[in-house]
Amino acid sequence: MTRHGIADTGGKAAASNEKLLLRILPTASGQFEYFRNLMTNLKEDIAEKDYRRLLTDYLNRFVEIAERN
Repeated sequence: MTRHGIADTGGKAAASNEKLLLRILPTASGQFEYFRNLMTNLKEDIAEKDYRRLLTDYLNRFVEIAERN
């Protein structure tokens, strides 16, 4: 929503995020900002090598969280 300038009317999205983060393990919830920042700031026009690097980092973090939890 932030990426596309969509307002969080009444804070519903933020409340939903918090509710989810409270239900999952801290090792997973601690990575929330990384994923939010990645999706919020992802360039529209990204070079293939940069995209591959970013995707590799993203997937490695995702797998690391899944394996720990």
